[in-house]
Amino acid sequence: MNKKIYRRVIYLVVIILVIFFAFYLLKGNFFKGTLILEGSTPFSVKVLRNGEFFCDSSPCEVEVPLETVDLIIEKEGYQVITEKMEIGFLRENKLVVDFDAAVTIVPVESIPKIEQTAKYQLVFDQLTNRQKLILKDDSLKRAIVYFSKEIKNPKIIPGKDFVLVMSRNEKSAVEEVYKIEVNLNKKKVVKNFSAIKELKNGKFSLEGNFLVFNKNDSDGIYLYNFNKQKVLPLSIRGDLAQIFWFDGEQFLFLTNQTSELYFAEGKSYLKLKEEVSADGTTIGIYHPTKDSYQQIGIFEELKILPSQAVVSSNGKYFYFQAEDKNFVLNF
Repeated sequence: MNKKIYRRVIYLVVIILVIFFAFYLLKGNFFKGTLILEGSTPFSVKVLRNGEFFCDSSPCEVEVPLETVDLIIEKEGYQVITEKMEIGFLRENKLVVDFDAAVTIVPVESIPKIEQTAKYQLVFDQLTNRQKLILKDDSLKRAIVYFSKEIKNPKIIPGKDFVLVMSRNEKSAVEEVYKIEVNLNKKKVVKNFSAIKELKNGKFSLEGNFLVFNKNDSDGIYLYNFNKQKVLPLSIRGDLAQIFWFDGEQFLFLTNQTSELYFAEGKSYLKLKEEVSADGTTIGIYHPTKDSYQQIGIFEELKILPSQAVVSSNGKYFYFQAEDKNFVLNF
């Protein structure tokens, strides 16, 4: 290799190294950008993996890495704000923060009437010589659906618009499972029922795509997806009475489990642990399609779980009774 070619190779290597290190410095923590926050002070800002900052005046400037950062912004008496923001080089990185008042529990005189779950039963129809599912209090014994095959030793999981009917043998082993759409007078065979054969009790989602249930031999709570015919063990422990479906396919839950927040995709989520918390009752929302938990709040005034509860029809209010007192939570 002659000297001319050798020099060119050296220059090329040097250029590549300069580009590499320049890129590394810009993307790493050596070069930082300024994040400008505007909002009602005082408030604190947690930049995940980069520390916590306190803002006592607005605008508030925070030095952060030149990358996409996860932010948790907190102000006493207000809801926690979570944001994901890309911090650019040589540009204004500005975020206007609007705080919403924290969710609170307010005493009320009374709560709406709690609608009782309908009761169903299987009876034999003399005219068709088949079994039929009826409402237990229907004096006319009108059929919701008919069954051409005998349902032996039946187990019925009732809901408002959906019913699960299980046929079992003499040893209580499940042989067939049907999902009934009450308003449409339709039934569908649940083909992959092995995951729910140990089911004790359950609650249908409002649109009937999910069933949250417990088992006889466990204090765990599980979710069955009818569309995917799969079961998912949930982090929530305890009683189905503390779970309330609302607003389509998500449910509100109450638990005295210890919990901690974690952050992903610009939102804060909740990790539930098995230990009992001394801080009060956690109220949160579970999103089945994302398998994610979000926290509404931890309420010290709720030392015991409510005895009765109901979500309003518009999904905006949660009424409950605890220690012989009535409360409403606006979320």
